[in-house]
Amino acid sequence: LVLLASHSEAERLVAAERRALLLVAVGASVFLIVAFWILLGRILIRRVSALQLAMRAVEGGHLDVKAPGPPEGGDELAYLSRGFNRMLAQIRGFNADLTGRIEEATAELTKKNRDLEELNELLVAARRDLTSKERLAALGQLAGTIAHELGNPLNALNGHLQLLARRPELAEPARSQVAVLQGEVGRMTQIIRRFLDQTRGFTPTAETVELAPLVEEALDLTLGTEARQRIQVAREVDGVAVRTDPGLVRHLLTNLVANAIDAMPNGGRLEVQARSEGKEVVLRVSDTGTGMQPDVKRHIFEAFFTTKPDGKGTGLGLAICKEIARALRGRIDVESEPGKGSAFTVRFPEADAHAA
Repeated sequence: LVLLASHSEAERLVAAERRALLLVAVGASVFLIVAFWILLGRILIRRVSALQLAMRAVEGGHLDVKAPGPPEGGDELAYLSRGFNRMLAQIRGFNADLTGRIEEATAELTKKNRDLEELNELLVAARRDLTSKERLAALGQLAGTIAHELGNPLNALNGHLQLLARRPELAEPARSQVAVLQGEVGRMTQIIRRFLDQTRGFTPTAETVELAPLVEEALDLTLGTEARQRIQVAREVDGVAVRTDPGLVRHLLTNLVANAIDAMPNGGRLEVQARSEGKEVVLRVSDTGTGMQPDVKRHIFEAFFTTKPDGKGTGLGLAICKEIARALRGRIDVESEPGKGSAFTVRFPEADAHAA
């Protein structure tokens, strides 16, 4: 009986130990499973959060982000991250292409706008030039009428004065008075001829001339005694000889020098240059006078435009210079700064020029 009781107690203890071990095993398994899922959840949440942050960055316009994840293999989140990164790469490519096209279109539009602005400036200049030509043409017709209506009586008067001056019985002071009248008639005739020359069209002739004498003639015609006292004159002529119209070149230089003198009422420096540059002859007349404001400079070559007081200028001198430059198949440009002076440059082709 004692042996049977001991055997039964042993079996009961073994069963109790087995149950305890089973409970421990089950508890450990549950703990491990819970810990695994918690760890896995944290990892998944961290990866999902990183992907979500990348998406928000893209939503904010930042396309240079990258979703974290292995380059190959992995789980569904890794595949999702790689797909997201590929999509971003495509978007960046599309965006770069679109940006390039926009920049090209912007550059083309900017160029077109510049072309339109230049065209508009040319149209405005052409309209001003046409208006100036029309004014000169109308004035030329008027000048022709005036020259005809006044020239004939003046010629007749001059003829009678010449006959009167030849009479031996004409005594002083009558003879001196006749000489004065002849001088005044000659002066009026020159004024009419000069006015007619300034308003008619220019048809240039061609002969080989040196520019240095033309420069000196222009200075002699415009620089009076008073002007020579207040203005310092500098010449820079390189001995150029050119086949051109000496009368037109002299006329052009005379107008430019006269304009420079008028711009220096308180004195200054006048510089006249004549040189050859390649196949062009360059004439430059500069002064240290009052200079011009931009709005004045814009209209300076228009007929009848003048900043001088009434009776001091006709507004034809520089307009005629432009017509002469055009007749010589050249151009005239001006540089000016208020308070510092102006410089007029004329360029025309050198048909047959050589160093003298």
